[in-house]
Formats: sequence, C-alpha cells, structure tokens
Amino acid sequence: MIKQAFNVCKSIYFGLFFILLTSCSSEPSGENNIIINGPKTIEITAKHEEFAVQFSKIAGIGAENSKVLPYFEFYINTKDDVASAENIGKVQQIDDGSGIMRQFIKPSKTESDGENIVLTYPLKDEVEYFVWVRACYESYGCSGFTMAKATPVPYPSKLTLDDVEVYGGDKTIFIKIKNKKKYDEYGILADNDCKSTKLQRFDPKYSTAGDNYLISALNNSQTYPVCIRAQNINTDTSNPETISWLQLGDITPKESLYAPNAPQISLINEGHKRVTIGFYGEFQGDYAVSEYEVEYYKNQESPVKEKIVTVSENIEHTILQLTNGQKYNISVTAINSKGSAKSNEITATPKESIIDLDNLDTVLGKTAGTYIYAEDVPHSDFWRIDATNPKGGRASSDRLVRGKETALGNLYADAVHYYVTKVLNKNLDFTVLAGEMITNGMANNLSITPRILMGLTEINYISDPIVIIEIEGKYLINENDYNINLDNYPPLGVSNTATSLFGQAAAIYRNGHYGTGAGVAAYSTKAWLIPSKEARYTIEYLPYSLDEFQTNFQKNCGRVEDNADYDAINDPKKCYLLNYYDVAGYSSPKEGYRRGRIQKGSLLINGKAIEPNKIYKVATTKKLADTMYTAFLYAKSVENTGVVFWKAVAYYINEQGKITPYLDGRVKLIGGVPGNKANDFK
Repeated sequence: MIKQAFNVCKSIYFGLFFILLTSCSSEPSGENNIIINGPKTIEITAKHEEFAVQFSKIAGIGAENSKVLPYFEFYINTKDDVASAENIGKVQQIDDGSGIMRQFIKPSKTESDGENIVLTYPLKDEVEYFVWVRACYESYGCSGFTMAKATPVPYPSKLTLDDVEVYGGDKTIFIKIKNKKKYDEYGILADNDCKSTKLQRFDPKYSTAGDNYLISALNNSQTYPVCIRAQNINTDTSNPETISWLQLGDITPKESLYAPNAPQISLINEGHKRVTIGFYGEFQGDYAVSEYEVEYYKNQESPVKEKIVTVSENIEHTILQLTNGQKYNISVTAINSKGSAKSNEITATPKESIIDLDNLDTVLGKTAGTYIYAEDVPHSDFWRIDATNPKGGRASSDRLVRGKETALGNLYADAVHYYVTKVLNKNLDFTVLAGEMITNGMANNLSITPRILMGLTEINYISDPIVIIEIEGKYLINENDYNINLDNYPPLGVSNTATSLFGQAAAIYRNGHYGTGAGVAAYSTKAWLIPSKEARYTIEYLPYSLDEFQTNFQKNCGRVEDNADYDAINDPKKCYLLNYYDVAGYSSPKEGYRRGRIQKGSLLINGKAIEPNKIYKVATTKKLADTMYTAFLYAKSVENTGVVFWKAVAYYINEQGKITPYLDGRVKLIGGVPGNKANDFK
C-alpha cells in the first residue's frame, strides 16, 4: 500500500454541459485513502431497445501534467440488486474538452453508430432495467455506484381501423381510441389529406375525457379528411418504422335532427372558490349536442356564461374564481344546430378547503388562452428543404420552452416563485427552471388537473423538489460573459466557455435553431433557462437576416413561395439543394448565430444590476442544481424544501382559478437564427 498522504480533491460537477473543475485542499485524506467520487446523478433516455446514459465528467486525480482520468464501469440488472448485476463493460473518460459522458447501451452496434462506443446488452422493450455506473482510477480504486432505472419503449403502434372509432356529430368529429397502448400518444389531422403541419396532439393518459377526443367548431356542410397516428419518444421523420398514418376517411359533421333534450344537473362538490356540477351529455343520435353553456350568478347580478365542448358522457364541470361563502344559482343549456334546451337550476356555496393533489382528476383551474409548446420553423439556410419539408423547417419541432420566453415557461417559474415566497414565506431574489422540464402545451379552455400537470412534466422531474440556494453575484454573471466574441465564438467545451448562471443561459443552443450534427449531441438544449419575472435580460447573437437569405435564393430560383411544389426530387434548378456556401457566403454556420452572450447592461434582478459580492437567494430544483447549472455548484448553502416543483405550480393555479398566457419581455433575443415571428416577443 502506498504510504503517503494525498491531497483531498473535491469534485465539482459542471452539470451536463460544461467541463468539470476541481478544487483541492492541502489537508491529507487519511493514511492510505483518497476520496473517489462517482457520477453524482445519471440520466437515462430510453427508446426502442436502447439506452443513452448521460452524466457529468469527473476530475482526474494527481498533478496537472500527470493526471489520471477515470474510466466508468457499467452494470445492469432486471432487479434492484447490484451484487447480482452483470458488468457489461467500461468506457474511458477522454479529456476532449466536453463536459459530459454520453454512453449508448444497445443489443448490438450498428453502422449508424459511427465512432460511438456502444456497450451491448440484450435490452427488451417494456422491461424495467436498473443501471449502475461507477468511476474507477488505475491504482486508486473505484467510487460507489450511482443507479438509475429505465424501461425501453417500443416503436409506436401501427393503427388499424379496428383500433379507432370515428363519426361526425353536430359541428363536431368524435374520435375514440379503442385499443390504446401504454407508451403511445396520438397525432390527429383533420385537413389536407394528412399533409398538414398543424398536428393536434392527444394523450389519453392525461385527458379528463379518457380515450375520447373531439374536434369542434366545424361546419356541418364540409367534409374533413381525418388521419391519425400513434407516436412516442421513438417517432422520427427519417425512420419510416416510427411513423404510420391511418386514414380514417372523409368525415362530415352530421347536423342533429331535433333540438337537444334539457340536461338534468346535480351538485357534485362545493370547494375552495369553486363549485363542481354534473350532468349527462349527448353526442350521438338525433338530439346530439354541439356545445353546452353553463350559466351562474349570485344575488341579482348579471349571469356569467361559460361554454363547454367535451366528449365525456358523464360530464363534470368546475366553475372557478367564485367567492367563498356566497350562494350561486347555476344552470346549463344544451345547444345544437336545431335549437337549445335549459336545465333545472341549482344553488351552491363555495367554501374554504384544502387542495387534494392525491386525486389526479381534481380540477385546479382553467386556461384562458392557448399555452404554445412548439411551432413550425420558417425556411432559412439553417434548415435544408427536402421532400419531407418542401418549404423548409421541421414542422412542430421547435420546442419553444427550450429557446425563448414562453407563456408556459413564465407560468411555471412565476408559480414556483409565488409558492416559495407566499406559502413557504421564504425570501427570494428570483427563480429559475429549465426548458427540459416541460414536454407539452395546453389548449385554450382546458381544465387543469394534477394528471395534466404530470403529463406536462418530463418524467425525470416528476419527483424533483424545490431547493433554495444562496450564492454570490459573481457566479450569476461576470465580465468575461459580456465580452465573448460572437463572430469568433469559442468552440463547444473549451475552457473559456461561460460558466456563470446567465452566461451559461446565453451559451445554450436554442432548440430547433441549429440543424443537426455534433452540436445536438454535445449541447442538446436541455438547460435553456426559464427565469421568473424578477429576472430580465437580453441575449444577443450574430445578426441574421431571413430577407437576405430569400434574396440570395431568388437569384437562382425566384420567390420561395412560387416554388411550393418543388422538393428534393422534383427540383430541375436544384433550388432546394443549395449548399450553405451558395447562400451564406461561407462554409458553415458560425457559432455566434446559435450561441449568444448576455447584452451588457440588460441583466437586472428586481430592476437592479447584479452586485458581485452580494448574496442572492435563488429557487430552483434539486436536479437542476445538481446536474444542470454550473454556477449552483458554488452555492454557499442549499435548502431542500421537500416540495415537488409541479405541486407548487398546482397550488398557484388552484389559487388563480383561471390562468391567462402572458409574455412580458423578461428574456429578449437579438440576432441569431429566426423563429416564428408571430410568437417572438418584441
């Protein structure tokens, strides 16, 4: 055994995207021991018979010029027992400047894996596996194990006509999934022979109407081609095995023959600032209803009216934003093309009560507007036009919460900030979350339940608690972050990449705004920062002009819109296969188009510039603090509240009753690759 004292090296993780640093003390670690750190957390992305395991790199041991880098051992089992787990191999950490390890586990290595190291194990879909990883150093030994579990997801189902029921109702088209699969959600189109980019997403697991979906506000005299597909994490436009549209045929909404029957309503619950009523709905037959109208009033005030479009036969409707202790008169009117019929009238009095989050179908509130999650991206030289996308872009692939200020991101961050300050009574300067945490949007007039919020939350964050961090201002922003040269932006992973919180926020690739290639794997946009309204800043990129691209394009091909029928096959002038150089004048996109810097003077916390030596209190989540944002590793203290973040959002929505989408300019973008201007904040 080596008879010497080693310096104690404390590994400081830089999250999933930045280089790991070390800080070493001069104190001996013990007579014959050295502290060996393993991965703090590991993240597994599970797809069809495949795992992608990610974790932060770990510092080497020893002097700078003779540092020993770790290798990582991988073990796997179908039960939570590392002692009987199979060792499937090891991978050496390479000092290549990147900050993460990304390791694939597959049944076998394929040609498409290229130079990537693949550890082989006969993974099977729908089987839960436990994966353990530990760091080892030659001559020093190994760390303890870090474990995560995951289940490979099968390809989406290929639907048949036996799996789906569809028919036209009064101004509606009704769709029922008869044979839903565990891992599937659904994409639905109701126009343009399945070629529309306006895909409507439907996931029965997070729908108050179960397996039923209704397309409403249609014309009874018009025929609609209806198509549906199953989709999940494996869905990939370049892989035909993962996309299979089922054409349900041309469906015409059917006008009812008679005015509807009058509903009979009953009182279900008198809750906190709300009342829930129930009644039976008719959606088929001669008396089919196209919509219901709920009417309620107190004393002699004018009645308030709310419309309901739903596919549940046993309808429960929650009226929100009422006053506790006030008596309300409530009725419901059924409406179709032939007339209307009004229900009996009941009375109810809302009262103070505690929210029940264990009941996943508790109505927390409603949306008063659409919370957009994704949008089509416009054509530019960053997106190749091809047969799949004849106008360029990648339809609905630009997940906005990973690339700009969004109403959905604002809701989450502001809700968590509200909960910590108003309910937990903690002092905060601001709150930050990450775009990866949100995985879907919310339609207008949606009844929000815990089930819905869990469906919006990326599965790895379902149990992620809120933490409160105390940190010095110098780790939130520093002078170097303001002075990055956008025209000659540092490559990914080099030592001068921004490491402060807001410097890192500006350096993240915007989702969908950089195309494909090495940048995707290295910087997969997970850490796009979502701040609460107390923080405001501008990210600046190299100037980019979509108009300039269109002008260059027109030199060869005329106007883009005049060539809408061209594609990669039917393109005699090669208009849609121009090289990047032909359009931009240089060989590849500059990094500064895709990664930015904080504009000097724009960053304000509660209206004031950040002071380097001031201690700031910031709310985030444990997972983000541990593995995502570099700056938080320098925190002076971390307090775990024990409150799962989405439950704080639930509380906020419950208090508000109705939530309206809003943008307030807290994150502005200048230059860079354009998004959809209709949804950009100006």
